[in-house]
Amino acid sequence: MTEQILVFVKPHAVKDAKAFEILGRIESYFPIVGVKIMEATNLLVRAHYSEHQDKPFFLDLIDQLVGQLVVAAVFEGPEGMIKMIREDLVGATNPAEAKQGTIRHDFGEGTPDNAIHASDSPESARREISFWFGSDRLVPYRPRVIDHVI
Repeated sequence: MTEQILVFVKPHAVKDAKAFEILGRIESYFPIVGVKIMEATNLLVRAHYSEHQDKPFFLDLIDQLVGQLVVAAVFEGPEGMIKMIREDLVGATNPAEAKQGTIRHDFGEGTPDNAIHASDSPESARREISFWFGSDRLVPYRPRVIDHVI
């Protein structure tokens, strides 16, 4: 059984030219099956964060993202991958509380400028991937076979 996760690098990390360094940390464990650089639209961001619409930080989150460049990626791996990525690679939502060596600790500037979003469950991932990638084709991962000539 495989899982997919949506990750997107937030605008301040994109502006700081850290997007591919951040994605590379995850890619060293799991393959990317889709990636795009795009401007986050109001409709997309509101749909993505709709479960937070009644929370006090919702409008700040929308303002932080809308009209800004983000780098969205889909990673694929075995069951349990989402939990591993969120706990071991991404870190706590607040960078000040994230473990040393996690993405949010190393690249986050605070909340909501914590560098990265990562889906929190397989169900969320499916929903979020449909928002961000729609009918865009994801490429299934196929390990490369390398023949060595001696």
